[in-house]
Amino acid sequence: MHAKLEECWRELQLHPQVLEALLKFGYERPTLVQRLAIPRILKTRRHVLIMAPTGSGKTEAAMLPILSRVLEQGVVDGRTYVIYVTPLRALNRDLLKRMERLCGFLGLRIGVIHGDTPQHQRRRYKVKPPHIIITTPESLQYILVSESYRKALSELRYVIVDEAQEVPTSKRGAELVVALERLRIYTRRGFQRVALSAAYSDPRELAEFIFGPMRPYEVVDVTQQKRITLHVDGGGEGGGYVEGLSEGDIAMGLDILIDVLREVLKSARQVLVFVNTRDTAEYLGVKLSQALGVPIGVHHGSLSRSVRERIEEEFKRGELRVLVATSSLELGIDIGGVDVVVQFNSPRQALRLIQRVGRSGHREGESSRGVVIAPRSLVEAVESMVIARRTLALQLEKEPVVTNPLDVLVHQVVGIALERGRVGIEEIYALLRRSAPFAYLTMEELEKVIDFANSIGLVRRSGDEITPTVRGRIYYYTTTMIVEGRQFIARSAVSGDKVANLDEEFVATIADGDTVVLSGRLWNVVGVDEEQGVVYVEPITRIENARLPKWVGEMIPVSLKVAREVCSVFRRLAGAPSEKEAEKILSMYPVSDRLRKWIIEGVMSIVRKGYGVPDDRKVVAEIWRRGSRTIAVIYTCLGSRGSEAFAQLLADMIQEEFGVAVAFKSFPIAVVVEVDRVLHPEALSALIEKIATLSDEELYLRAVRAVKKTPMFKWRVLAVAKRMGIVSKDTSLRELRRVYKVLKGTIVEEEAIREAMRDKLDILGLKEYLRRISRTKGTLRIEVRVVPQSSPLAQELLAISGLSERFVQSSLPMKTILELVKRRILSKRVKLVCLMCGTVHEYVLRELPEWPTCSHCGSRFLALVRRDDDVRLVKKMLSLLRRKGSIEPTDLSDDEKRRMRELRKEADLILSYGKRAVVALEARGVGPETAKRILSIAQGYDDLFRLIYEAERNYIRTRRYWH
Repeated sequence: MHAKLEECWRELQLHPQVLEALLKFGYERPTLVQRLAIPRILKTRRHVLIMAPTGSGKTEAAMLPILSRVLEQGVVDGRTYVIYVTPLRALNRDLLKRMERLCGFLGLRIGVIHGDTPQHQRRRYKVKPPHIIITTPESLQYILVSESYRKALSELRYVIVDEAQEVPTSKRGAELVVALERLRIYTRRGFQRVALSAAYSDPRELAEFIFGPMRPYEVVDVTQQKRITLHVDGGGEGGGYVEGLSEGDIAMGLDILIDVLREVLKSARQVLVFVNTRDTAEYLGVKLSQALGVPIGVHHGSLSRSVRERIEEEFKRGELRVLVATSSLELGIDIGGVDVVVQFNSPRQALRLIQRVGRSGHREGESSRGVVIAPRSLVEAVESMVIARRTLALQLEKEPVVTNPLDVLVHQVVGIALERGRVGIEEIYALLRRSAPFAYLTMEELEKVIDFANSIGLVRRSGDEITPTVRGRIYYYTTTMIVEGRQFIARSAVSGDKVANLDEEFVATIADGDTVVLSGRLWNVVGVDEEQGVVYVEPITRIENARLPKWVGEMIPVSLKVAREVCSVFRRLAGAPSEKEAEKILSMYPVSDRLRKWIIEGVMSIVRKGYGVPDDRKVVAEIWRRGSRTIAVIYTCLGSRGSEAFAQLLADMIQEEFGVAVAFKSFPIAVVVEVDRVLHPEALSALIEKIATLSDEELYLRAVRAVKKTPMFKWRVLAVAKRMGIVSKDTSLRELRRVYKVLKGTIVEEEAIREAMRDKLDILGLKEYLRRISRTKGTLRIEVRVVPQSSPLAQELLAISGLSERFVQSSLPMKTILELVKRRILSKRVKLVCLMCGTVHEYVLRELPEWPTCSHCGSRFLALVRRDDDVRLVKKMLSLLRRKGSIEPTDLSDDEKRRMRELRKEADLILSYGKRAVVALEARGVGPETAKRILSIAQGYDDLFRLIYEAERNYIRTRRYWH
């Protein structure tokens, strides 16, 4: 066996020392990707793209031939020969663990340089750099401006880029490839680039982005060699379709998930369950632990690094049978052998699903096994099965590539100036044009960016050259393309309880009075306290008053092709003459029998009732009234980005035409619009046709105008301003509002628009769609129906939005809200100080007597202790009175005099109103003046708590303006 193993590795012609190390450390026989990639890297100086599933041995496929070549060519201390770039610090640490022993045996030093690397280690590396550096894209930027590191890189021969599929679609990736062009200048012979990637829709695009246009490269692609078994499950027991989404766990498909896991765990040692949000991960962790009785872990980005690492190690050691995770485990962190991957709810993209399912079956020859659990929603069930089919067929989404990002350009220009001291603009231009993101950059654009950087002191321009500045150095070292916003807490204004954690990015999109979905319930936003980082919310009291709600967290976009296929399935099923024909239509999709029956029954039930369904060959819309408002659902079949573009344009057009408020929500297959007026079907058809007649230029200008109106746009401006060094990374949204006008018309706003248009809107897809609607050339006809109430499919969309009858149960009557306010205030501990003798009394407010008196002197002249030094101040005042008989103006500071006046006002109120005064003064933001007004009009305790809550809400809403 040992001889056979040795022969397998020897055939690959690795260096004898590398071969000896492999046998010594018990490496198994080479995997397919290693057998194909190792000879290729050993024999060619071309760049190499290796595409293979997670766990197939890509890392060794790149590192083993590179280590062999390094040993053959000889090494000296003080020189770095290999740089290995990964997107995550966790991947860096993981790689170091795997490679340290091997490199040590070969006499090669390997080290990690990233944000967590201690200063003493960095100093040591500068004196004696490792032969192999593992780093992140951000830390590579800092390595480039260090003279000692640059000297060590003169003999650099190889750069490995891990998780390369992430590079073309992010600004971090754009920074990285420009950094590689800068790095090339300091190496005597250039270096070979090796990119490691999971499946990617266009290998040529990926290779040219990382290696640079017009450079020779080779591709080793084994993504199609890995067998995948995959099916979608869901529906209901016995296949019975129930109209609309049912409540809670059942709607989520939790019962199906538990059934599937019980069955899977009979033969599988370990299962990885992927979910789309952190909240779902935490929720499932609790529910599955209760239902399955096996050790279960939860892994997501909000957990601390130490907790994530502990969970990873426990899973790797086999101590956890099930691990529930978000995209935090999509990338190649080593978590050991996974037997089955379960995706809970729609994976949204074939690209994501293949990556996730690829985490299972790591051994050579094993299949990757995956199960998708669809929720009890026809729309998402059909979406899930379409994505599963496309995954098996390797029909992967093509994501928009980053081109000419102006914030990246600013950062790179400053970095180049810091490296070179003085550098010509022509030289910078030539360097940037060699990289894919800036291959089509014009000199005019570069000059505009340089002039901007010069105007804010990041560089100094002199004619056709630039030089660095102190401010530019600080900016370069403290800025990355990752913008980390503050964390806010959503807190109930009623009970004071924490409801959820919110990202600043989400907080930027909400305003007072908005409806939001948090922890599965509907809430109204009362106000945002940016200083304290708190969003105050209250339970919604009447569902009919709710606007289209906003959800926490950005959903992964669904592509145009997936959305069209989903609509095509609905159209064909609706037109099927029999159940047998419908089953034939679904036979090409990997779905369980119960889900297949459930989908067919659901679609046929909708058709029998006379409702329309999404259709890829016509525009189907339905309109109904809710009170004074009109709600319209238009089935667009445009994918997430196309639907969002259409929704923004339609909302903008309605506002322009009728001058009324419009709320909208977009979905991959539809757009929901809510209008504060009657909207007739003819008017909706006319508006859609009007959009279809817009010229390309008008369409683009309207889209830009609509984007700039969205609440999210200011957040994007802030993010770009941070990346360009205009504002500090700690700048809040409130501070941005002050400078936003100044940024209008600058390259900051220009880049924010580009970013929004690329990430959020599919203008090309929309143009094609509108051409098909156009009266003159169009093939898509518009069919608008007036319905008495929402159809079953529209109900599903509204349930996904949060505006459905299943949320009625989560609304609270005002009586209950006031009871919660009462409970919150009466459960507080309060301290009262006697202004006559200084004695302090402590109570739970519920137990405070109606007419409190001092237990020491019998006085009722008591005040609330709000500050630590209140008691000291009272005792100081009493001491002065005892000693001198009066208080001189100079005896107390201005602050002490002001506080004593407040204490006396509070004592007057308590003297007049007793316990009710203390209750009012303990409310949030209620001072003596407001308390006096409330107490003078309150008719008993129930009325008092109603007035207190109104005052608290007003305080929350207006507090931000007091400064």
